Formats: sequence, structure tokens, C-alpha cells
Amino acid sequence: MKKICFLSGYFNNYKNKHSNQGGAEYQNYILKNELENHSFKVYFIAIGDKNEVYRDGKTIVIYLKKKNRSQRFGNNFFLYTCQVLIILKRINPDVIYQRCSIAWTGIGAWYAKAYHKKFTWAIASEEDVSPFKYEKFSNLLFNWIDFIFARYGKKNSFAIFAQADYQQNLLFKNYQVKASEVIKNYHPLPTEVIRKATEKIKIIWIGNFSNNKQPELFIKVAESLISKNNLEFVMIGRPYNEPKQETITKKINNLNNTIYLGMLKQEEVNKEITDAHILINTSTIEGFSNVFIQAMLRGTVVVSLNSNPDNVLSRYNCGYCANGELSRLISYIIELSENKNKMTEMGENAIKYAIKNHSIESQIDKIIKYF
Repeated sequence: MKKICFLSGYFNNYKNKHSNQGGAEYQNYILKNELENHSFKVYFIAIGDKNEVYRDGKTIVIYLKKKNRSQRFGNNFFLYTCQVLIILKRINPDVIYQRCSIAWTGIGAWYAKAYHKKFTWAIASEEDVSPFKYEKFSNLLFNWIDFIFARYGKKNSFAIFAQADYQQNLLFKNYQVKASEVIKNYHPLPTEVIRKATEKIKIIWIGNFSNNKQPELFIKVAESLISKNNLEFVMIGRPYNEPKQETITKKINNLNNTIYLGMLKQEEVNKEITDAHILINTSTIEGFSNVFIQAMLRGTVVVSLNSNPDNVLSRYNCGYCANGELSRLISYIIELSENKNKMTEMGENAIKYAIKNHSIESQIDKIIKYF
């Protein structure tokens, strides 16, 4: 039985205060479940509330207590270097797998090279393959150190997975490294019955309240369409910045067409997506958004402000990209709300595309050959 260790940063456990689960963590969780079914012994090293060992099914999760360092110094994953290396030595995995660009990318690659193991790195977003942003250097010194570690990992990986073709191109352009394979984000097929309501059109936004996600723009969209009585707006996501959270919550409370459901478990999120007609994405930058795929699998039309990886939305006629123009995004919502046949057709196209390209079953064989 092969042993694989995920260097995850965080683990998909909502009982943990320092959970911080995002798309990369959710992808790791889906993959680990599938690897268990393929007779892998799975370990995780992750950040947690305290040093402890946790079991999730057959998987062993080794938590490292989160170091309390000011966020103004930036990312501090490199501070766990000695702990991670000691635990890797104890586990003695055949394969190390790490997703997203952090210092642990370099730590995993160094260990694998020193002990003749396989290290596979997976790109989680466009930012992972972009150059270092030097404007961060003046007040986020740790980010520079983190970047140096991660760059080493990218250049010394046994295999690299990109989410989309454009990420392959950026990786080679910025790091002169070739990706081994395009592994599209994967999801379990829906178990919910997909039946959209006909009385009102539900428009949903899902994400954390970080600057990149721009949740305030979704509020602007809801405000601009408040006269449309057939539209209802729903926000789901993790608070990120307390003052920003309070500002957004106050604005939501003043709108009679918008509700905020807070952070939900994945099965609850999927239920909300199943009931929704349109998913809005306002992020400045994305990889291949997990929420896109969750929506597509459930026939929910994606309307995105900026993100359209490999032009999927337009190529498969399953959504719209506004190319950064909020007014255009709003016009797309109006167009879909006034043409339900078109919205239904795009939703059906989305389901066909997602089942063919984003089920875990369609990706797992391509992944395992590198392990």
C-alpha cells in the first residue's frame, strides 16, 4: 500500500477554529477520499488549534498548532519547516502532494529530493503562477521568504498539475517550468434533485469576504436591481475582515431583496446552489473556481465579473463573463431573468460540460499515474 502525505496548510474540518478552508482544501478533501478507494494510505499535515492527531475516516491528520504572528508580516508557513520535515521523516511517504503556492511547496520538494520520493505540486489559482508582487515587500517581508521557498518547489517538482491551459502558459512564462498535466478541478456528482423554482429567480454569491472576492460588488448589484421584484439575492461565505464584515452586514440588512446565510457546510452550500438560477462571481482573480463547477453540475448559470478560465463560459454557452464591467454583469442578469428559456438552455449546457470534464471519475486515472 502506497503512502501519500498532503501538505495542506489547512484541513477540511469545520470543528477546527483555524480551519480557513477554501477551494484548494476542498479539492484535497475530494482527492483524499478517492485515493482511499484506490488503496492509498493517506496522511495530512495541517495547521490547527493545537498539536494533535485527528482521524477522518481512514485518513490521519497531524495538526500543528497555529503560530500567532501578526498578519502584517504576511505568510508564515516557512516557520513550520522543522516540524513538517520531522513529521515527513516519521511518516516516510512514497508521495508528497501539495496544492497552492506557499513555503510548504518548497519544503515538500526539498524533502522528496533528499529522500528520493515523489513530490507533486498542483496549481490552485492564477496567483500561484504569477511573479512576486514587489509592492508587498515593504510591509509583508514574510511573503518574500514564502515566495522563495515556493519557487524552489515549483522548479524541483516531480510533477505539476495545472487547472487550465492558461495556467500552463503562465507557469512557463514566469518560471520556465512546464506543467505535467492539466487536471481540471473535480467534484462528486450531485445527489440533490435539481428542480428550479419558477416564481422567483434566485441569485447567489459564495466566497470569503476578502479583498480579492469583492463581496461589496454583489451588494451593489443587489441595490441596482432592487426594483426587480422577481429577483432575490443570497450571500454565503466566511467572514474575513471584521470591520469589512460589519459594513457589508449593515448594507445587507438595509436591503429587502438580499439575505446573508453566513458560512455553511458543503452539503448546505450545494443545496443552496441547486435551488439557485444564477451564480455571481465578483473576484478579481481566480483559478478554476470550485463554485463554478458546483454550479454547473446543478444547472446554475454562472455570471462572472472577471474570471472565465480557458473561455469555458463562452465556449460552452453555459454562462457569461463581463470582462470587468459591473454594468455589463448587471445587464446579463436582467437578460437571463427576462428570458427563462435561454437561462434553462445555458443551465443544461453547463450540466453536460461539467459532468464530462469535472467529475472525479474523469480525472483520477490521470492523477494516479504520477503517484
